[in-house]
Amino acid sequence: DCILDIGCAKGSAQNIAKFLFKEIHGLELSETLTTICASNFRVLNVKVHNISTTEFNCSVFYLYNPFHDIIFIKFIDCLKKQIKKQKNSYYL
Repeated sequence: DCILDIGCAKGSAQNIAKFLFKEIHGLELSETLTTICASNFRVLNVKVHNISTTEFNCSVFYLYNPFHDIIFIKFIDCLKKQIKKQKNSYYL
C-alpha cells in the first residue's frame, strides 16, 4: 500500500511510515521544506511533491494540521477529482 503525508514538512511522519508502507509520498506547500524532506529521504523510496501535484496514487492519507484552510480546500478538491476517476477505498 501507499501513504501520502499531507503537509510533510521535514518528513518525521515518513520516518515512521517507512516501516509500515511499501511506497511513501510527501506533499508540502513550502518549496524549501520540500527540498529538505527530499534530501532527508534520498536513500529511501520516499517521493516528495510540492502542493502543485494534483494526482495522488495513494489510498492512505496522513494529515496532521497540514495547511491553512484555502490550501487545504484546494487539496480536497483534487482528492475529490481523483476519487471520481478511481473507485478505490481511501483512508484519512
